[in-house]
Amino acid sequence: MQLTEIRINLCPEPAGRLKAFCSITFDNDIVIRDVKLIDGNDGLFVAMPSRKLCDHCPRCREKNHLRARFCNQCGYRLNDQRHMGYVCGNGRARLKLHSDIAHPIHAEGRAEIERQVLAAYTAELARSKLADYTPSRWDDLDEAYGDSPPVPLNAPADPPLSPAPAAAPVAPSSNGHPSPRAAHLSRARSVVIKLGSQLLTDKAGRLDPAYLSKMADQVSRLRAAGVKVTIVSSGAVAA
Repeated sequence: MQLTEIRINLCPEPAGRLKAFCSITFDNDIVIRDVKLIDGNDGLFVAMPSRKLCDHCPRCREKNHLRARFCNQCGYRLNDQRHMGYVCGNGRARLKLHSDIAHPIHAEGRAEIERQVLAAYTAELARSKLADYTPSRWDDLDEAYGDSPPVPLNAPADPPLSPAPAAAPVAPSSNGHPSPRAAHLSRARSVVIKLGSQLLTDKAGRLDPAYLSKMADQVSRLRAAGVKVTIVSSGAVAA
């Protein structure tokens, strides 16, 4: 079985230990998604898709994950230390709270997958520093693995479906350069803004016209740059 395609979706900085999500294809026939690239204590490693381990509530027998303190079904208080009984690994024992959904069955296969994924991640990281970088699209995965032919590992990145909108204006940080977060947002095509009552009101609890005007100006500039803006605000109703 050969690894025929790898797609890398980099996490925006600051990303913490999770560096990227990956999608890997074998023999142009089988795809595994939700593979994670994590910066561990011993360096980068590939984490296969997994599920939380569960046990049964002693009262209603409903399944709950091992760190749950109360049963999701009946509300019975569970022993919050029961997960300490699940250990695995050679040498120093470690807690086992997740189980892989799909994984290689021998060390050689895991090492080869990890080698190729790390190489693809390094290449994607280098591409992300280019001025015309376009992140890999993930909304077309079902189509890509349907009737269309598979894309080889050395193929160039897919062109966007439509011309990319102009970059949204980004306010510079204190050093005169946009922050990594702001630079990432400037490339977004769609933005969801959540507004709560604390943002929309003054100290007296009344709507703050100055803040509303500022927000309207920011939304106007985003829309003028071709960005789709969705505003979500239950707090506005409360205010």
